[in-house]
Amino acid sequence: MNLNKMKKIFWFLLVSFLLSCNTEDRNAVIVPKGDFQNGFFIVNQGENGNSGSLDYVSQNEYKVLSKVYDSINHTALGQKPHSVLTYGDHLYISVSGDNKLIKLNRNTLEQELVREDQSSGDLINPKYMAINNGKGFIGVGGNSTDGNSEILTLNLETLATEKTISVSNVPGKIFSFNGKIYVLLEGDAQNPGNKIAIINPNSGELEKELIIGFYPNHYTAYRDKIIISCNGLHTGTNNEAGSLWELNNDEVSKIYERPNASENLQDFSIDRDGTAYFLVNGQLYNSDFNGTITNEKTIGSTIYNSLFRINDRMVALKINSNLPGQADVYISSDLYESFATGIHPVDAGE
Repeated sequence: MNLNKMKKIFWFLLVSFLLSCNTEDRNAVIVPKGDFQNGFFIVNQGENGNSGSLDYVSQNEYKVLSKVYDSINHTALGQKPHSVLTYGDHLYISVSGDNKLIKLNRNTLEQELVREDQSSGDLINPKYMAINNGKGFIGVGGNSTDGNSEILTLNLETLATEKTISVSNVPGKIFSFNGKIYVLLEGDAQNPGNKIAIINPNSGELEKELIIGFYPNHYTAYRDKIIISCNGLHTGTNNEAGSLWELNNDEVSKIYERPNASENLQDFSIDRDGTAYFLVNGQLYNSDFNGTITNEKTIGSTIYNSLFRINDRMVALKINSNLPGQADVYISSDLYESFATGIHPVDAGE
């Protein structure tokens, strides 16, 4: 056999092999991980001493399954669930009223682990949680006067506390960014918060706290920085307008302030097209954003309580006292879908 024939045979066999691989890939069966693999979740606190609940919302049809935690695990979620966090194949729900943290399979919602502390424990009134390098960080503390505002570092396999980090005020939302943990210290009515705490996750030490606007409520990534929205202070005296702050290299600077001191600014987010969405006194706005807010416009007339970016769509939540809440989904500033939630919706996440 001459060399040319050998080359032709080699190339024929190689192409045949590659084609067969592609055919197998196309025909491969994708096995779902569980009934809740796609979609997102809404946490409802409940009211009048009743248990809160977890809603599941399907990815495309926006079909709502209510009380999915209860139906899957045959037990009530608990008093005042506060937040939900997805990390890999797990879902974590903090339940403030019961001093409880629940670890679930993200795809099946089957409960894997529960930690519930008595009043003598340190998981008191758990709030928001973040994860860095396989370690959990969760804010706890009832109010600014009890002196127990802390961040707990958690072993995710056992949910046991490994270290306790004291902060100067009641912790709010918490996130991991550039290898560190950041905590928005929102405070409360007795002691309004206006700081962000920076924690070294490796040493478990508080590095410093930086002064920002009052009642910091949300964060969003923008290029290689973080933008933080703050409600401002509205007590009738010494009012401070809502504002935006930029976090860059562990330093902060104010980049925007509402024109009216009576206006708060909440839940600022940016979609993949660069359009900003936020709430001003509950009214939904969008705007251009290139380091500051320009060309803002109101969207609709509904007054909302919170706003979340889910799957690059904006989900606005409205609380109706003692009644089911309302979730509105916006795509490119247009109302795409609206549906009822459980009572007193407070958090949403994928």
